[in-house]
Amino acid sequence: MDDTWYPHLRPTINFYNEAVGRHQEYGDIYDALWSDCEEANPFGCTHGICQQKKAWLQQKYIPLYESRNYLLQSADFYLKSANDMISNMLSIDLPAWKRALYLKQMEFPMNNGECLQQDFELNFESLGIFVTNIKQLSSQILTLLLSNQRYIEDNEYNLCLWQKNGDTSCIAFKDMIRRVHEQENHAVNLIKALVSNSLVVTIHPSDPVKQNKTFTTEVILLKCGQFSEDVKLCVQAEMVKENDESGRKESKVAGVLLNNMAHLSVKKECPGKITATFASAKISGAETRKEGKNADTKAVEKTYALFYQLKNLSCRDIGSVDVHTYSDHFSYMVHTNQSCSANAMAFWKIALIADGKSAEWNPVEDCEVSWPAFEISLDYYFRKNIKAERGLLKEHFYNFGWKLLGHPPTADDKISYQRITKQILPELKTTFWEWNYEAMRLINEELVLKLWKEGWMAGFISKADAEDMLLRASNPSFLFRISDSQLGALSLVVRHANSTLINHLAPFNAASLKSLPLSETIECEMMRGIDFLESYGQSAIPRQTVLDVLKKGKKQKEALPVSGYCGWRTQVEWDHIPKLPQMMPVEQQIHSNSQPREMFEVDHIQPFHQVGSHPAFQPMALHDPINLMDYATPVPIGMVHEQGMDIYKESTDHFNLNEIPVEPVSLCVPHQLYDCFACKKMPPEAW
Repeated sequence: MDDTWYPHLRPTINFYNEAVGRHQEYGDIYDALWSDCEEANPFGCTHGICQQKKAWLQQKYIPLYESRNYLLQSADFYLKSANDMISNMLSIDLPAWKRALYLKQMEFPMNNGECLQQDFELNFESLGIFVTNIKQLSSQILTLLLSNQRYIEDNEYNLCLWQKNGDTSCIAFKDMIRRVHEQENHAVNLIKALVSNSLVVTIHPSDPVKQNKTFTTEVILLKCGQFSEDVKLCVQAEMVKENDESGRKESKVAGVLLNNMAHLSVKKECPGKITATFASAKISGAETRKEGKNADTKAVEKTYALFYQLKNLSCRDIGSVDVHTYSDHFSYMVHTNQSCSANAMAFWKIALIADGKSAEWNPVEDCEVSWPAFEISLDYYFRKNIKAERGLLKEHFYNFGWKLLGHPPTADDKISYQRITKQILPELKTTFWEWNYEAMRLINEELVLKLWKEGWMAGFISKADAEDMLLRASNPSFLFRISDSQLGALSLVVRHANSTLINHLAPFNAASLKSLPLSETIECEMMRGIDFLESYGQSAIPRQTVLDVLKKGKKQKEALPVSGYCGWRTQVEWDHIPKLPQMMPVEQQIHSNSQPREMFEVDHIQPFHQVGSHPAFQPMALHDPINLMDYATPVPIGMVHEQGMDIYKESTDHFNLNEIPVEPVSLCVPHQLYDCFACKKMPPEAW
């Protein structure tokens, strides 16, 4: 018997070995004394010598009985201890360890109470070994008793004798047998309880999960004294949904999960750990219909989970065991336009964890978290999505509090899922979550993200706060803030010298930034004389410093060798380009049976006439080998200065942009015709 783990079990094991010796000694004496007795039941013999033998054996039987009783009491004590430890482990330690694993995967900031227990796996295995030893002890006690059934008359005789003397605590032999059977069954049930919970998810599916997009998930099998490293078992995973009424997971399959089988094995990088990895799992479809009172709930608002199960598991001495586990729940989306709603559910799960609540929740039912937990979770989610160390500031949450609660937030305030995802904010004409989510997408744009990481963006502040910041500045300044009037847009706020008037320029979104870089906006005529950028936590930043960083990022991006792009478009004298009568669609030109024209690969375009630099030339994307002459448009030189935007209207009249395999390119007119980005968004007749 293995007694190496639990030292308190050793005295009992030693006592058991002594009890075996006592039983053997008693059996030898018993056989020797009654060998010459002719009675079938020697204890019923009335001969004097037999009466003397019975008295002598009675003295020998007392320590024998005490040893049996001690073993039974010891087994009861250890079973109760094991039962309490297993109950505590499965109800407290195991969920806490699973939670810590999940938070570690999320890289969520954990406090001391949520730190990962490095020795949990060892404790789980050791407890399994301990219970297995108790089961073995009970089995051997039972074997010891059953092997001495021939002494049952002896036991019954002494039992009757003791009872006559007033000792009612003695146990009959058959009661001992029944009690040991119960102990053995109890130990088996404890082992099964450990084994059935030995499968744990170490890598949960990403949240949200998009249809037909692969993801990785992994489970670990805790040994618990029953599994060796050469175990040959297979884990099967299925997609299941949560019960619409209770919010609990069900084992009913609710979708099609591909690559859902994985074999348990020990990885070289993780010796001693038995894991099964689903490296290319993919959901190709999910049950989206909903019955009952919640039939109008959107599919994206339902929650799902993965159900992992060991197939054909049978452990030694305890038989078959149902071993399964669930992943943390996740939202599921089919289209990208469902991303906002799906990410709202993923965020709220984090908010519940930050508030110390269970992440198991039903989206149909509303629930609240404290404002401090909301701040922690939103800041974490923001930094995780933009992949930046700089997170949200207290000024941002002050603004969020006004938007969501109507007053500055306090630690006593509560915020609900319905409020952030369903309540329409009057000034935004949308929900708080959609506004915040689209802002995160904008900040993820390369140059905007650079501004954020440098701390050069004021961010989520109100118009009033932006104006106060600029009015307090000692120099003519500008700042960037997230727009309140347009989703996913950046607003440029400006204060000129010797003026208290604050200009809020028209917001520009990600698409606008691609057509007009931030650096050009900051350099426009309207920004002349405004040399400093204001932001929180920093002194005024010189405008030239910001421009240098933005232009450096722009040049690095343009220098990348991207297939299908020709870099800066060749500059030509427009009045030397011959006019074509009418343009055919590209497919007809390339595949026509007419005489082949001279074709140019994009990497070999040569200028017709090289001239000086001019801001009218932008990078142009070419997706196929084309003849530049087919796309040339007659533009007399000098028309740019004479007719302004009319040149753009005249040039676009000659072709249909949808027929050209290039990205539409706008002519960039010199800055004296445009003062700022806001002007460029005005209709042509306003110029």
